[in-house]
Amino acid sequence: MRLTCFQSCKNIMLPLCLMLFSIQLLANEANSGIHGKVTTSEGQPAAGVSIKIKKSVRGAVTDDNGSFHIRNLNAGTYDLEVSLIGYETYQETVTVSDNEQKEINIQLKLTKGELEEVIVQSQLNSYKTNKLSSSLRLRTSVLETPQNIQIVTNKALADQQII
Repeated sequence: MRLTCFQSCKNIMLPLCLMLFSIQLLANEANSGIHGKVTTSEGQPAAGVSIKIKKSVRGAVTDDNGSFHIRNLNAGTYDLEVSLIGYETYQETVTVSDNEQKEINIQLKLTKGELEEVIVQSQLNSYKTNKLSSSLRLRTSVLETPQNIQIVTNKALADQQII
């Protein structure tokens, strides 16, 4: 009789302990977060901005309105890194309490760096030739000849790295 009472308590206590443990885990679930809006120096919403929590894989990307939301964070201090091509990288330290939705608004500044000068050159008709080889033995110009004649110049061969 004593053994069956122990078995009944065991059958009740194990599920009860598991249920209490699960409730405790749910109570400790991270409900904090960081949200806000990112704008450019002109005051326009910045879409496609990367917001990353340093030393973490967590982060977000802004939508078309410049809004972002990083959810399910534990209470603590986070170092944010905000970046967009053509703008200076912005960094801020944010402290979040339990069940707090911290709002931050960020304005990005244009980078002051300039690109080096780019020169685009073109040589119109660089392979065009009006001289014919004496081996063709033509008495008329190439334009007046009814045949297809291919003329490959030294420059064309050099550009193709054949020589």
